[in-house]
Amino acid sequence: MTSCNKTLIACLGSDFGDDRLGPWAAEALSERLPTCLVTSLRHPLNLLDDLADVEDLHIVDACRGAGSPGTILHWEWPTTAVASVKFSGTHDLNLEACLQLGEALKVLPPFVTLWGVECGTDPWTFATEMSPEVAAAAPRLIDQIAAHVRPSDYVEAEASRNA
Repeated sequence: MTSCNKTLIACLGSDFGDDRLGPWAAEALSERLPTCLVTSLRHPLNLLDDLADVEDLHIVDACRGAGSPGTILHWEWPTTAVASVKFSGTHDLNLEACLQLGEALKVLPPFVTLWGVECGTDPWTFATEMSPEVAAAAPRLIDQIAAHVRPSDYVEAEASRNA
């Protein structure tokens, strides 16, 4: 694990349907991990903009094709497992292609982790809320990311919350 100040958590998404997972996760993770850089992005290509001092990159996005609705998914990059997964939203360039471009440009940090939640509805819907399956999975996703990024801080924060 790297120090949190060298960690970027990029949450992809929009304001619609299950694609709301990204902005929702960015807000929740900013509160949970205040020393990490957490950002909400609409397009995966924006991931490559500012990775100069990042050692550990976590990417959060809703996805389709990797399990039943609400399933939390976790991959370490590089992986071929994401080739069959469609990350949600109206991205100009898909997430896998952006990561491959980042590798070719030699801008990716040493550690890249992908986090996904399988959509419960069509991610291109103009619904104002996440599906019940994604909404139920979202807090568990935040717990898993927080534990993965900073296990000691997470344990201490949970202990003080429960005291």
